[in-house]
Amino acid sequence: MDINKIPDWLKKEDSYEKIFLIFIFALLLWMCCVNQFSYKINHEFPTGYQASDSFGHLSMAYQVYTTGQNKHLPIYISYGFEDAVTAQPPVKSYLTSIFAFVSGIELYDSYLLLTGILIAIGTLIIYLIIKDFNRKVAILSLPLSCFMFYKASYSGLLWGQMGAFYGSFFLIGFLWSMHRLNMKKSYLLVGLLLAATALAHPPEFTFGIGFVIAYFVYKLIFKKIDFNEIKKIFF
Repeated sequence: MDINKIPDWLKKEDSYEKIFLIFIFALLLWMCCVNQFSYKINHEFPTGYQASDSFGHLSMAYQVYTTGQNKHLPIYISYGFEDAVTAQPPVKSYLTSIFAFVSGIELYDSYLLLTGILIAIGTLIIYLIIKDFNRKVAILSLPLSCFMFYKASYSGLLWGQMGAFYGSFFLIGFLWSMHRLNMKKSYLLVGLLLAATALAHPPEFTFGIGFVIAYFVYKLIFKKIDFNEIKKIFF
């Protein structure tokens, strides 16, 4: 092969990394969805829902999809009461509804597909965080993420623990934003992602607050405290 015929973008070292990341993203999405979707994106009825929790979360997504609000439970799961207040965090229902409207895919298919996309993107964000410390470790560890869909680890998707996946995605984004405090107006990104974590799944929000406290305690103990960082986050 004549090296001069190779496109310039493939001659760069970073190009191989981009191809690798695209491959891992596609592989994760395939592993996440292929069993649940039976090799199809669109179905005539809900496919891949294997627990009551799955249908419970889906019913709240339908509530947003059909009525535009997440405040009250659907009457068919609240014994006919029209003003029964829901305790479900709203983010996953609104994101799924928006995704279904934009893509034209049925809501029950959109719910699982969007979850798979967020898992794959979240994995790549973790890669970027590790890469800032050691690129080789990041590359070697990335394929291990495939074990998320191996046997018992796959049960979270099958049994409908979608809130945990959405909350974890925004928590990962929040941790990445904490590592980018030197960016201009980074406090907007930090605040947005932390708020999204709270509205997606409160337990992950608790972990995020714990991380902030541990982060500044560490800085204080080792006398690495930077008041500009505190200002960017809280002010």
